[in-house]
Amino acid sequence: MIFLGGLPGLGVFILFLTALCRAELCLPNGIPEGQRLYVLNASNEQSPIRLTIFAWRSSIVTSQIAQILISEVLGYHALVTPETIFDTTAGISRLAGCESSDCQVKTSRTDVVLDTWLSPVFPFWQGFLAQNPQVAEDLGSMGYQGGDGLYIKGSVLESAANAGLALEYYKSYNMSFHQPYKYFDTLWDLPEADLEPCNGSFLGWPLEPTDSEKMKNYLDWTGDVDGVVERNGQYSANCQLPAFWIAPACRHNYTQCIPVMQNGPGYMVVLMQWSVAYGIPMALTHGTTGTNVMKAIRNQRILYYWFEPDETLLDLRHARLILPPHSAAGWLKGDFRTGGEEVYIAKLANVGLQISAPRVRTFVQKMKLEVGELLDMLATTAINSTADQKLQILGDAACQWVKTKSDIWGKWMPVKTDCSAGYGLVDVQGLPVASLAEAVDCQVCAAGRFSEVFTQDGRQTYRCQECEVGFHQSGFGQSQCIQCEAGTFAAAVGQATCSPCERGTYVSSTGATGCSSCGAEELWTTSKAVQAGGQEKWIEFEGATSAGSCHCVEGRHLSAGQCEICIEGASCPGSGVPTLLPGFYSTLGDPGAVLRCFGNSLRCPGGAPETCAEGRDPSSPACSSCLPGLQPIGEQCMPCKGGDYIKLVALTLLVLVGTGILHIVLALTDRTSGSYRSALLGAALCANQLITCAQLFVVMEQIQDITWSEPFLSFLEFFRVLSLERLLDSVKTLSCVARISPEMNFLIRNLMVPASFTIGPVVAQFTMSRTSFAKTSSWSCLLKTFGFLFLLFYISLCSSFVDPFRCNVHPNDSLTMQTAHDVFCNFSGTHLTLCWMSSLICLLPVSFLVMCTYLLWVILPRRVRVANAAFIRACSFLVLRFKPGYESFTLAFLLRNVLFVLTPMMHSSISLFVMGNLLALTAVSVAYFKPWRSDLASVVDVLVSSALLSVLLMGALTVNDSDPKPLMVLCTVCGSLIICALIMGALYSILQHIASKFRKKFAFFLSHHRTASAAYARLLRMELRQRGSQFTAFLDSDHLTDLTRLFSYVSSDTQTFVLLGTPSVLKRKWCMGELVMARIANVDTVVLSFPDFDLPDESFVRNYARLVPEIKELSMYGLGLSEVHDTLRWLSTVTNYPIASQFSKEGVVATVGQLTNTVTQEFQQGHTTEYAILADPGNMEAMATAEVMGTFLTRLIPERGQATRVFTADSNVSRTDTRLILVCSQDCFRSNHIARWLLQARVVPSCQLLPVLADERFQLPRRHGGSLQENVVCPAGIDEGAYLQVIKAVFLEVALPFIPAQSSEVDLCIRSRQVASRLYGDLKPLSTKLLIVGGAPEPEATQPEAISGTDSSNASLHLLTRQSQHVSEDVEAALRSEMVTKSF
Repeated sequence: MIFLGGLPGLGVFILFLTALCRAELCLPNGIPEGQRLYVLNASNEQSPIRLTIFAWRSSIVTSQIAQILISEVLGYHALVTPETIFDTTAGISRLAGCESSDCQVKTSRTDVVLDTWLSPVFPFWQGFLAQNPQVAEDLGSMGYQGGDGLYIKGSVLESAANAGLALEYYKSYNMSFHQPYKYFDTLWDLPEADLEPCNGSFLGWPLEPTDSEKMKNYLDWTGDVDGVVERNGQYSANCQLPAFWIAPACRHNYTQCIPVMQNGPGYMVVLMQWSVAYGIPMALTHGTTGTNVMKAIRNQRILYYWFEPDETLLDLRHARLILPPHSAAGWLKGDFRTGGEEVYIAKLANVGLQISAPRVRTFVQKMKLEVGELLDMLATTAINSTADQKLQILGDAACQWVKTKSDIWGKWMPVKTDCSAGYGLVDVQGLPVASLAEAVDCQVCAAGRFSEVFTQDGRQTYRCQECEVGFHQSGFGQSQCIQCEAGTFAAAVGQATCSPCERGTYVSSTGATGCSSCGAEELWTTSKAVQAGGQEKWIEFEGATSAGSCHCVEGRHLSAGQCEICIEGASCPGSGVPTLLPGFYSTLGDPGAVLRCFGNSLRCPGGAPETCAEGRDPSSPACSSCLPGLQPIGEQCMPCKGGDYIKLVALTLLVLVGTGILHIVLALTDRTSGSYRSALLGAALCANQLITCAQLFVVMEQIQDITWSEPFLSFLEFFRVLSLERLLDSVKTLSCVARISPEMNFLIRNLMVPASFTIGPVVAQFTMSRTSFAKTSSWSCLLKTFGFLFLLFYISLCSSFVDPFRCNVHPNDSLTMQTAHDVFCNFSGTHLTLCWMSSLICLLPVSFLVMCTYLLWVILPRRVRVANAAFIRACSFLVLRFKPGYESFTLAFLLRNVLFVLTPMMHSSISLFVMGNLLALTAVSVAYFKPWRSDLASVVDVLVSSALLSVLLMGALTVNDSDPKPLMVLCTVCGSLIICALIMGALYSILQHIASKFRKKFAFFLSHHRTASAAYARLLRMELRQRGSQFTAFLDSDHLTDLTRLFSYVSSDTQTFVLLGTPSVLKRKWCMGELVMARIANVDTVVLSFPDFDLPDESFVRNYARLVPEIKELSMYGLGLSEVHDTLRWLSTVTNYPIASQFSKEGVVATVGQLTNTVTQEFQQGHTTEYAILADPGNMEAMATAEVMGTFLTRLIPERGQATRVFTADSNVSRTDTRLILVCSQDCFRSNHIARWLLQARVVPSCQLLPVLADERFQLPRRHGGSLQENVVCPAGIDEGAYLQVIKAVFLEVALPFIPAQSSEVDLCIRSRQVASRLYGDLKPLSTKLLIVGGAPEPEATQPEAISGTDSSNASLHLLTRQSQHVSEDVEAALRSEMVTKSF
């Protein structure tokens, strides 16, 4: 039963329902609308009581009765929803605020649903209550039951009864015994237009014949394959006629079929099974509309599906077909062969009414109608009236019934003091009372109370009683109180909730009135373990149920029944048991005494006390020792394997072979003294600094408060390989053989391992002494090797000797050695023994430092004075690394390293301060003094010291830093820069050395005596450059900026060594040193023999030390007298090119051709210069100076001529020589040629003459007794008076300096510019100057002061330089121009 025929349209029905909500009162004394109450809905908003109605008339009329009584009698706003529900499940869903059963659309919640046919949807109702607890409740039956099935009109029943056939019984339809079809119309009597085809629909709902699931169920239970059609797995009814399904009983003859009209979508699957089970000749069909259904029922003799109670067809006096009793179990399985069940018609309400409107709930609960009363009301519409009239009549019938049946509905009205369960009596103030005498109303029992039933004066009602102690009730309207659970208590009556035991208290029983304490409040708490992110975490909680939940507060642990504070390294999360953090250790006996696992912290994984990594001895302090037979490999201890011994042997052999090779290399440097000054020296110094840097990093790692972490820790492992630490750590492999005591381990580390470095050199020396090296290698070379090794690993050795005094501080304030973690620093037992051993062994590095100091400050100066080069080479480990004069830096670096080693023993802040200042002082001093022999080494040392200082500062920033990783990345970057700088420096030096083997930087090295041949050497270099860019030449005034690198230029960067053999060149210390180095390095050597140069004889060689006493100073460079003597004797075997006594440009060109082995080409000169240069033809250096100056001038002012005119001995001054340059050299005025040229220039009217100072020994003419003497000696035949007047006139002009012996090429170019500017400036003619000189007495201001002694030349130069600063602005502008660069 779902649908009702003859219903009006939905719009008309809504209008009718709206009319029902009119403001007119049904009862004369009803409560007006303005005095009615609203209730609070689930959203805590005011709302009327909502009633939902179904589409059948019984639901409409009963809902209207309830609405009238609730609003006009109980005084609540009541609203019947202005829409009808066709589906029972949808009406039930409105109680939860759902539009339909799937609850996809929300709507307002309904409070009451009457006349609900609950039996057919009982499974849905149970599921609804499970999904929506505390939402709806069943308030009982409506007072009547419902039913449905096949009905027969009374007229048909009477006709068949007259023939003796009772058609109300199913057996009467058996075709084998009866012919029931005689009393019914045939199929063709029904209008075809009023019938719906089997595959059609009713009001949009598909008909049951198309329901595949139901049709499959029919086939399974009946086996009627002809009654069902299967297509593609889908089943449907096989309708033989378009609008009829024919039952098997009449399928052979349609005329015997009884038409059966269905209402709505149909009841077809049930009727089909009935037709087969009982042989009823049915022809099932559907009406197109409700009107057509009603027309067929009233006008035709048919069977039809209907329901009750219903008044629509009461006039037909119909009866329901009686079938076998209903089988609920069969119907549940889909077996519908028994009759339908009697339907339970219920009253449903929202449970919220119990709180918001309890009187309404009681009213609904008591509301019951007899079926007769209901049908009487419905019968009023059974007349032939329109649909609108019927609806109006239903509303009027409900109101009329209320007016006349007050005796019935009056029993439904609740008495104010008749409280229901969950409510209790209250007085006028709304306070709970215990007797009816005080009560005026009922209210829901509040939280902390329960509804107690009691009887007074024969009346049973409820009152609200307070919960006793130990009980609680948090809900409203509850019938009993609940005992407090374990962990909670209620100390007072009337508690809504039980209070949980506070932290630090517990209770294990139920119904408790108090809790027990765990202990001291500030030390104890209650906690439990929870899983958070896959890890266990202890949290404090309230409501503990047992003493087992009592633990120490977070930060403390349980020890001997007391909660002790948790120290660093342990985590006390609240469990009472300390949990060690990774990297920490403690014993089971004293878990609070925490030790930090210094070194490799991974050996202590943390967790429970005495937890160590695999293979570690848990009884050893901080898991420092391995179990017997195991060796440490990382954080674990692993069984010893054959490969471990091989590694130890290989490492030992590497040390032996490496030190032996080092000794051989150092011995070879003795054979080829000075070879170490090649480019390889830079590589060796970079390698030395790399190893030193590695040792410094190891020392920095020992500072405790700095948190070194990844990735910098992995980077430090690289430096441990370069230092002795990796070798010292390998000694642990010996523990595979036997367990080594700390004392033995200390001796092995500090004596045996360093001693192993001496074996290789000793064996190598012994082998060399038995081979061809015997003649050249002495046992004293071992001193140099041992010294180098000591210097190289001095930091590591010193660090090892202070091991017993370098201790780590643990969280429990105990101390253990940094190198022996199982030895406590307590100056007793093992530690005291190690301290005494260290005190004795440390004499070794101290003795080495004292020895170095004594050698450098006492012995070395003595040996230098006697030129003992062999001794100096043996001590080269002290002097080799630094420039001469900076040997004390060896001691400074040793002292720095000692202080570096001692700093980790200090307090961390002091340690950082001292170490930082040492690094800063190193960087500043090296940057200022540049003490290293290689400039590259100085630059790299500054860079390394700065980078180390940066690493130290960033490490200091990690102290108490929770996330040091970014700083560790920066430390790694700085460390990488150190490695890159050192490696690149070494590679650069090596590549430079290799490249020098194939192509030297300089094709020629011009070794000369500056005073005697500086200008000639300059001219030679300029001519060599003219021959080609490959003929580069080293000239000290241009290239030498560091005197200590002088010999390396000869040995490493020179292809041909050229000695300008002037008379005194071999008596010059540096020239001799260059020559010795050329011989030792096997550099091709050429001697240019100047006039008066003689090769040394044996007498000169033997007396050389006496003749040149300063030669002994070369011993600081490893060049002793023996090397000097050998070189002097060897000099006679080298190539010798003589230089003509008379200087000429052609002679210089020819010499260059000999040196370069090239042919001198004819030089096509351009026009000669309009100026001429006068120089003493008898002074070769003066003539060379003139040629050099001329070359510069032609490049600077080519427009004045391109071929320099330098006067020779046979040249004369003509009247066209209007501009002359006089080169002033030593004794130049004694030259006949100079005198002749000056007197000739005197008579040239426009001649301008510029004096140029070219020799530092030149002295200006001076007064003596009224005439010029000494400086000016007039040649024979020269007018002395005229000559002296000309000289005076010449020096009225300030002389410009142009001294090759004191100037670089750039300086000479600048001087040439000054000469050109003066020459073509405001230079006065010589005749004018002669007039000045001859026409007046000599003024004092025009003559320089007389200067005597050895400083005269320098003073003259100073005077001329000062005076030359007064040149014109044009000259200054020329000096700043770029022509210097362009001209070269």
